[in-house]
Amino acid sequence: MLAELGMSQATAWPIVVIRRLGEGVRQKDIAEELGIEAPSLVRLLDQLEASGLAVRKLDPEDGRSKTLYLTDAGRRIANEIDERLLGFRRMVFNGVSKEDADAFLRVLDTIRHSTCTAGRSSGKHSGNHK
Repeated sequence: MLAELGMSQATAWPIVVIRRLGEGVRQKDIAEELGIEAPSLVRLLDQLEASGLAVRKLDPEDGRSKTLYLTDAGRRIANEIDERLLGFRRMVFNGVSKEDADAFLRVLDTIRHSTCTAGRSSGKHSGNHK
């Protein structure tokens, strides 16, 4: 699905998240949303920037942070990804009621949030358990 766009899943997800959270989103918020460490995200963003799909700018409120923006090419790719994801979702949820699909997605989101939170908590306390 993404290979046709010349993208890997790893480089596509930051584009999806920038689109979802809005232009000017902070790098740390993208990393948190994706559940990855900042250095891993930086490598992906380097690739997106080198490909002309995204640009980083200093955060006007916090000069230490960077914010992300999609370029015109990045927005076109985001549209393509959205269309393909929508088609994939339609195929996967064929025969499932909207209510059931919404409930399923809420449960998955809750699980994702719980595992991300648990992962951050256990990382902070590692070495303290006997």
